[in-house]
Amino acid sequence: MKRFTIVAVFLIAASLVSAQVLHRKKILMPDLPGYISLSCDLHTHTVFSDGMVWPDVRVYEAYNEGLDAIAITDHLEYQPHDKYIDTNHNDAYNIAFQSAKALGIILIAGVEITRRMPPGHFNAIFIQDVEKMDTAKYLDAMQEAKNQGGFLFWNHPGYQHDDGIPVWYKEHDTIFDRGFMQGIEVANMYNYYPLAHQWAIEKNLTMLANSDVHSPIGLSWNASLGQHRPFNIVFAKEKSQEGIKEALMNGRTIVWYEDKLIGKKEFLEQFFLLSLKIKPLEDLPVKKSRSVSSYLQITNMSGFDYQIEFSTGGELVTWGRETLEKETETAVFVRPAKGIKSGKHEIRLKIKVTNLIVAPDQCLETELVFQAEVVE
Repeated sequence: MKRFTIVAVFLIAASLVSAQVLHRKKILMPDLPGYISLSCDLHTHTVFSDGMVWPDVRVYEAYNEGLDAIAITDHLEYQPHDKYIDTNHNDAYNIAFQSAKALGIILIAGVEITRRMPPGHFNAIFIQDVEKMDTAKYLDAMQEAKNQGGFLFWNHPGYQHDDGIPVWYKEHDTIFDRGFMQGIEVANMYNYYPLAHQWAIEKNLTMLANSDVHSPIGLSWNASLGQHRPFNIVFAKEKSQEGIKEALMNGRTIVWYEDKLIGKKEFLEQFFLLSLKIKPLEDLPVKKSRSVSSYLQITNMSGFDYQIEFSTGGELVTWGRETLEKETETAVFVRPAKGIKSGKHEIRLKIKVTNLIVAPDQCLETELVFQAEVVE
């Protein structure tokens, strides 16, 4: 009776949520040439391991926050609620599937292989049958995930270390050499791991950041305070499970963690520059007179703030720091450098984007290229 009551409460809660009007937030982000930008959280939990919510709730949360895809990755070996809920390891996915389909959320089947360090915890996603992975040896579970066409990544690599600093053990060499490690979380929940970021670069692992959410999402991040879960921006050829999987296999991700975007320079640079619109030269003459102010008008069309530092060199001079706030036009003071002639010029303004991280302790350096007319 106790088990029935608890399950009934979860079912009633899920039905009440589904009866509510859902309000979807739009995450504004540019598409890279040839790709669609998709927002994905690939590490979440439900009551079918040690989470606090029914599987459908994860779908409703994702819909409200504007995510395109989530993976439910309940623990394989750790089932603290099994006294109250009889489970098959595939149940959470099966329960959430219809809600995800109805709301247009891509739901990815997954599991967290939960072992002590080493090797620690790994997620396997895009799998077909979790039950077949319930093995005594973790390498056998990983092999089964690979046999099912899964994508495997190392979760929160600093977890189970008192100082939070990841350690790469010989067991990880074995996992990597056998092709069982295709990605790594450079950020998880409230932690960023610079060393994991460096490993991702050196070993060509797909960079990931996930929420690893266990509680209701609003108890972990307060949207009214501007907080958000970490998630992945995946550059897919199509909006589908297959498109996301292909992109992950080929390392086409950047991740949003707190106020930072982290990833390979080639993707961060394109994403940043495609977020901006600089006012055309016909509407923006730059005055050579020191008594008349000139401004470079930059519109950030994305849903991400960019923190920039300007160079003082080149044909057009500006200085200092500026935040290009999301969905906002910013007027930046500029003046021509000494000796620049009147006329139309292609300007290459060097900048640093300090919250776009291409490597540990290294931000994106790029140029704003635009046309401007300098007049007397």
